[in-house]
Amino acid sequence: MCLTGKTQKITSGEAAVLRRHDQHTSSGPMAREGEEMEETIEETPRGLSLKLCLGLRNGLHARPAARLAQEAQRYASTIQLISDTGEVDAKSMLDILSLAQPANAELTLLAQGQDAREALYGLARLLNTMQD
Repeated sequence: MCLTGKTQKITSGEAAVLRRHDQHTSSGPMAREGEEMEETIEETPRGLSLKLCLGLRNGLHARPAARLAQEAQRYASTIQLISDTGEVDAKSMLDILSLAQPANAELTLLAQGQDAREALYGLARLLNTMQD
């Protein structure tokens, strides 16, 4: 679970995020003040990854899961959503729902392919602006 704390809005070239003093964000990439989102994307042997804190008040229920899967389907890259309960295909609403993620859950997006970076930015933007 991501910890809650005092928040401060910061922006990067790609997305506005809320930074908590514990370095987690609300529905957005983890970033430090003045840091570009580019620096929060990590290269791993499995592809590019981006850590998120789910800020949806009611967690990742059907409507946001459907929107997330729909957005993920726009990209050619393979995209996985990873949580403490498992790893699923981010292009499948039912797979996303199977994670049963509550508000403030810590998630990781993992993308591999020609548009992996663009996919991570797009999904982070969506999660950052999505309402319950």
